[in-house]
Amino acid sequence: MNHQKQLTAMLVPFYLGEQQDSEGRTIQEMWTWNFEELECAHDYIQWLFPLPEQSAFNPDAPIVDESVIQAIPHDFLNTTSKKPLFKSCAMTQTTTERLYSFEEYLAYNDGTDSRYELVDGKLERMNPPTFRHLLLAKFLEQTFDTEINRLSLPWLCFREAGVRTGWRKSRLPDVYVVTAEQVMEFLDESAVCQSAPILVVEVVSPDSVKRDYRYKRSEYAALEIPEYWIVDPIESKITILLLSEGLYEEKEFSGSQQIVSVTFPDIALTVEQVLSAGNVG
Repeated sequence: MNHQKQLTAMLVPFYLGEQQDSEGRTIQEMWTWNFEELECAHDYIQWLFPLPEQSAFNPDAPIVDESVIQAIPHDFLNTTSKKPLFKSCAMTQTTTERLYSFEEYLAYNDGTDSRYELVDGKLERMNPPTFRHLLLAKFLEQTFDTEINRLSLPWLCFREAGVRTGWRKSRLPDVYVVTAEQVMEFLDESAVCQSAPILVVEVVSPDSVKRDYRYKRSEYAALEIPEYWIVDPIESKITILLLSEGLYEEKEFSGSQQIVSVTFPDIALTVEQVLSAGNVG
């Protein structure tokens, strides 16, 4: 058995709390880490959020394949477990709670205009955005579109389209940039990109602080999205996260500081200019 197959074979026992990962850590230990500990040990991401393809940065990252999916016990996904994993991460569920596959999520329609993200198979309804939120996202979309057209890049910019971030995970970023090739074969399907965008932007709202700064950061790093912007009108700052060897390195900008982007190096915008786009009059 080669090294990669050995790692893949470890996934199910790892999730059941019966085996350590490649670094000798258990999943129970990981779920007890605080934010600072999570930031210091980034190589846990591919174990908690494994992908179906090889990581370009972490050679010890396991791969989810059909054998892993078939080996996951039915009651692991659909019932309340007494294992420490579920106690420590508060993942207990009632037997009546429905878990959705990614394909079911794409086809889901509850007859309303509600929008949902898919998180570990569960539908999480997104609160309607504020007008400030919409204005900021629109401004950034227009800014990126202008730069893409100026440089004649084969890229597209979308607002509030989806991104698949895992086996049963899909997020709704406020803005993202992809290559035209990434969406070419999905033009008549649900607007959910199934590979890593070039750049993703999230505009922070009061109910999304932890989601944008913590959960999506982990998922976007695992998906290996090269650049992630967190635009925070609450704290009047913009955080730019750049992927380096599988980890995000961040830099905060505020006030009259000019934003530095690797994806769009010629964009000359200060934080004040971006945040002022959320005002009217």
